[in-house]
Amino acid sequence: MKRNLIALALFAVAATAAQADIIVLQTDGTVATQEAVSNVQKITFADGNVCVALTDGSTQTSAISATRKIYFSDDETGIQSIFGNTLSTAGRGTLRVVDAAGRVVLQRQLSADAADVSLDALPNGVYILSLNGKSTKILKR
Repeated sequence: MKRNLIALALFAVAATAAQADIIVLQTDGTVATQEAVSNVQKITFADGNVCVALTDGSTQTSAISATRKIYFSDDETGIQSIFGNTLSTAGRGTLRVVDAAGRVVLQRQLSADAADVSLDALPNGVYILSLNGKSTKILKR
């Protein structure tokens, strides 16, 4: 149930001058994990937990049922958060979602400073999200 709401694993493309953090926010408002993107190897969802594997070999784990959202602290990419199958963006521009084969599977012109974009129509797989010249990679499960 809550696991279905959090159906995306985030993998950040970290080669930016400004350092963004990935934050796992709990339903009670506390922060379970806050790590620099460059320190995160991968984020997985297994056995009812959100597991953030770090490049130093350690893992930070919290219950999916207690997780409210996972998001970037900085809108370097223009993508503020991905919660369930909804992508929250900041800024105007053209959002492009490209599949693993290089096909543009979703393109939307964003004319408001903030917008929510549904990813429900996309099948499970790896995608590159691009907005205003910045990109990030996601795995939809």
